[in-house]
Parts: sequence; structure tokens; C-alpha cells
Amino acid sequence: MLEGKEVSPRFLLGGGSQSFQFATQSTDIEAAIVCYGTGPKEAAAYQNIRVPIYVFYGDNDNRVNVTISQSKTAMENNSAPYETVIYEGAGYRFFRAGEGKKATEANKNDRVKGLKRLKEILSQI
Repeated sequence: MLEGKEVSPRFLLGGGSQSFQFATQSTDIEAAIVCYGTGPKEAAAYQNIRVPIYVFYGDNDNRVNVTISQSKTAMENNSAPYETVIYEGAGYRFFRAGEGKKATEANKNDRVKGLKRLKEILSQI
């Protein structure tokens, strides 16, 4: 309860693996926002996803990027939208890295672009 009003989650924003995992098990959200992490390893898990998945990846994050095609293929067999944006020059955790004193220009710029995209997505939910 917040000031006498009931609050329910409309979206889940978090590490990719956790956001994907929650989306496979919940119908209480309207979208999942995936930052950096990987999707489920088992293709069958994607069949349970009923909400749009919005993905934010840096192109210098090979640990995650090698899994994109598997997630994309699995989501193509699913009726839920899957939108991936790969931010050029950005690395792992570029949202956080982009606000640091030693941030690279790519991480700074991609953080701004990512936050703009995030605001646009949230305005539609």
C-alpha cells in the first residue's frame, strides 16, 4: 500500500537472467526489462513468457552476446514481443559504468541512449 493505494508491479527491471526467469513464471507484470544478463538455457522455458521482453545489451559483452541468437530464436517461436538493442561500444553494466568518473565515452553515451529508450518503453506500459 502506498498512501492508501494498492500498488502492483507493471514491469520488472533487473539483471537479465533474473528478469527472464521471472517472466517465465509470472503473469503479474506487463513487461520485462533485461539489462545485460542471459535468457533461459532451455528453449522450453520461453514458451511460458507472455509479456514483452525489452533487452539492453552492450556490444562489448561477449559473455552475454553469444546467447542472443538462442534467445531470439526461442522468442520467435513465442507470441510475446522480443526487442533487443545492442549499444555500440558499450560494455557489461554500461548503465552503471556510464555514470562513473572514469566512464568511457561509449558507456556515457549509451547510458543516455538506454535511459531514453527505457523512458519510452515505460511510458507505453
